[in-house]
Amino acid sequence: MNAKDLINYLIPPVKLEDTAEQVLTWMNELKLTELPVVEGNRFLGILSEEMVLSGSHHQDLVSEFPGFISESRIGRHAHYFDVLKVANQYGTKLVGVEDEENNFLGVISVQDVVEAFANSSAITTPGAILILKMEFRDYSLSEISRIVEEEQAKIISSQIVPDEENPSMIRVTVKLNTTEISQIVRILDARGYVILDQFNGSEELNPDADRFDALMKYLRI
Repeated sequence: MNAKDLINYLIPPVKLEDTAEQVLTWMNELKLTELPVVEGNRFLGILSEEMVLSGSHHQDLVSEFPGFISESRIGRHAHYFDVLKVANQYGTKLVGVEDEENNFLGVISVQDVVEAFANSSAITTPGAILILKMEFRDYSLSEISRIVEEEQAKIISSQIVPDEENPSMIRVTVKLNTTEISQIVRILDARGYVILDQFNGSEELNPDADRFDALMKYLRI
């Protein structure tokens, strides 16, 4: 899924000639703390509620507020994971989307990306989750995939993150298309893989649903 597919057309841009009072009214009505700022068809950046409230008077114009977060932007063909990367890098909840000529197309909210990810097949498809720990130099997704496929299963998604306790190690999370993982776990263990955790896809063993619900509640604040 590309960035252009997640543009939220319900979030309007504000203009330089709009007043702080107007912006605060729109933020209150839309339950947002940020809005994009445009001039013509050019994206100038993200304006936060904190920036507006720092002004001395509600009749101040948007043009008088310095420091729009102009870096929080992305091309329309970028992967939606890159939206989260940009939002995290610049501390925003909205990311502007532009075409190849830098024309403003709209914005994507972090909540939109999370909801799209939650609805993806990697999340909705029933299956077990394995979390492995290994040296980065020993990592080979093709090798792990071969072991899994020998047991008539498939890896439908994977993720790599650094190990917080040891920078030379990584944690590899793989989502499988099966809940029958006992033999796969035995083989991985026999091949020297350290299995930190495993969830067979059942509600009582998988805490991801509660964690996701908590995240969504946080994003809607």
